[in-house]
Amino acid sequence: MSFALPERFNWLESMLFAPQPRQALRAAERYVGHLLSRPVPPPLVVRAPILPEPALLAGLDV
Repeated sequence: MSFALPERFNWLESMLFAPQPRQALRAAERYVGHLLSRPVPPPLVVRAPILPEPALLAGLDV
């Protein structure tokens, strides 16, 4: 059974096992460039629950 790994794994392998620092730097630049070129989804907005005032929890009249 044979399967191809995504290109990013090849870049990671190039960074880890590069015989010279310059080759590791080039592989790192390709990998970071790939990460920066991907679209980023908008942030997920979750409404926080509204908590009662501490005085109301204690039963005190403010």
